[in-house]
Amino acid sequence: MKNPIPFCLSLFIALLIACDKDRPLIDCENPDYSNCITIEPFFGFLDVHLTFNDENTAIPLTIYLGKPEHDVVFFYDTIRTSQTITYELNADTYYSAKAEYRKGNKVIHAYDGGFMEKKSFKVCDSICWVVVDLDFDLKID
Repeated sequence: MKNPIPFCLSLFIALLIACDKDRPLIDCENPDYSNCITIEPFFGFLDVHLTFNDENTAIPLTIYLGKPEHDVVFFYDTIRTSQTITYELNADTYYSAKAEYRKGNKVIHAYDGGFMEKKSFKVCDSICWVVVDLDFDLKID
């Protein structure tokens, strides 16, 4: 290898790009704490998107703790509005959801799931927190 500097520089840039995208760039000479939540959050938001039509005007929704196959039901709800539904739930938890649709004599289930992650990072002399909210797409064609 003739000159290791370009390789090392490329590796360093690749590592910077791979860093946590929820963490802002930090300038400790002029720190900006406007997006820094210093109190640890315990809750985040789950948005649920559903499909409404003539056959589906009231959609049964099941929210699970963990994956649906573990069958740990957190709560049931019946949604009667076409607007996005938002729930405030505990952070640092894996959730999944099932929507039940009717099409003629058939029942169609739509599933989605994800981990509502809570992260902390240091900004100069403070610890900042962020919760990665969830967005479940339970729409059908």
